[in-house]
Amino acid sequence: MQDRNIPLEAAVTGALDAIIIIDSDGNIISFNPAAETIFGFDRDAVIGKNMGDLIVPKQHRRAHAEGMRRYQETGFGPVLNKRRELTAVHASGKELDVELAITVTESNGSKIINGYLRDITEQK
Repeated sequence: MQDRNIPLEAAVTGALDAIIIIDSDGNIISFNPAAETIFGFDRDAVIGKNMGDLIVPKQHRRAHAEGMRRYQETGFGPVLNKRRELTAVHASGKELDVELAITVTESNGSKIINGYLRDITEQK
């Protein structure tokens, strides 16, 4: 029988949008090739690092951390299951306009947060 994860892995690897998966503490557990291209970070270098410290602009990091804390305490987040336009940071420090969608799923009994980001800098 064929491994059912192969098509899913191919879809994530071949996606044009960044797919960044974090644990409930905000640490990166998956970073697809499009995320590497869009944000300029090497996947192996970011796994285990806090996502907020890497791609959230400095002026928004406090609000991001508060949002993560509130999610941990309540399971609620104002950006969950919605599309938002916001600013993110490239490894070079350059800010990018992105469209963000966030969902939460469970894996092995733990909640994981799935971020789907599209660079919309050129469109803006």
